[in-house]
Amino acid sequence: FAMAGVALMQPAAAQERGKATEFHSDFTNFDLNKDGQLDAQELRLQFKTELNAVELHRFFVDADTDGSGTVSLAEYIDYAATLPAGAG
Repeated sequence: FAMAGVALMQPAAAQERGKATEFHSDFTNFDLNKDGQLDAQELRLQFKTELNAVELHRFFVDADTDGSGTVSLAEYIDYAATLPAGAG
């Protein structure tokens, strides 16, 4: 049974690694000035008409857990991991 438990866990672990890689790639694409932080200007430029001011504010309230005014890679991954599948 131990082997079956390990086998069952591997796909989930691989799936989590895949999500983390995807989140890292997204973050890198959004981080236009490559400073390791996402700020409101970068997201406005990236999403143009797709993200209104209220949605942008909500993202920062939810994702900027240290209150710095920017979102780090770790904060972005933590935030993105809470989104429903297909919501990002």
